[in-house]
Amino acid sequence: MAYTLTAMGKTVALKHTNVNDPEDAVICYLYEHNEPIEVDELAGELRTTEDNIMKITNRLLNMESPFIKEV
Repeated sequence: MAYTLTAMGKTVALKHTNVNDPEDAVICYLYEHNEPIEVDELAGELRTTEDNIMKITNRLLNMESPFIKEV
């Protein structure tokens, strides 16, 4: 599965100047790369496991106004 930012996610990424938690790291990484990013690439670049990335992406997808979307 590949993920990219929604319009709301891009707005949030612009407002974050510091990366304070794993969710911020995913949002900032997706903002820096315009193309859809796979889970394994996120895990490798953010130095974590694919399970952790899946938990983070599920949280970001299931928000009232989601910050990311599946492509």
